[in-house]
Amino acid sequence: MIALYARYDGKVIVPEAPLNLPTNQRIRIHLELIAPARTNFREWIGLGAKKPQNPAPRFPDDDSLWL
Repeated sequence: MIALYARYDGKVIVPEAPLNLPTNQRIRIHLELIAPARTNFREWIGLGAKKPQNPAPRFPDDDSLWL
């Protein structure tokens, strides 16, 4: 059995890595949906996971930044 990761582009399933299979090889596919990874915004912009020591009084927590 071969396990692979792939994405659905709206029309076809596209493997993330090449498959070494003969042309016209019949296969059986079982799908397991993978939840999208949640990005930690503070880590993504390079601030690390911790909140700042002295946050601005206008923004007491990260959620209030988006109001």
